[in-house]
Amino acid sequence: MLPLNSALPIEQYVSFSILGLQADPPVEVVWLEHITGGTLLEQNLDVQAYGKAWDELTAAALSPTASRQYIRDLVEESRS
Repeated sequence: MLPLNSALPIEQYVSFSILGLQADPPVEVVWLEHITGGTLLEQNLDVQAYGKAWDELTAAALSPTASRQYIRDLVEESRS
């Protein structure tokens, strides 16, 4: 979970999945999902860019324990 005050410009990130395919040699691709379909990115530079985005997002994300506490705090704030 990313906190609302995250320093990341979250609006620049789209929904994506990085898929590892068992092949010889192994292949990684990125799947971008859209309202009416999706886009498969296979170029190494594209996959690397989304890998970097994933690293940034996971580095900024709260731990599971901190995420639960963050949600509890938001619920309490909304009640007061």
